[in-house]
Amino acid sequence: MRCNEMKKGQLLVCEDCGFEVQVVKECGEECDLGACCTGDISCCGKPMKLKE
Repeated sequence: MRCNEMKKGQLLVCEDCGFEVQVVKECGEECDLGACCTGDISCCGKPMKLKE
């Protein structure tokens, strides 16, 4: 999942180590083509998954 796809309050979790990241502030419009939006947020070499 990319940062510009996430909404405030959502959690990402690493399925390998359990590390979690929560969105405190959504990605702004100025970020649409920035470096952080070009790939999935990852941990342990794998894309992190949305925690449900």
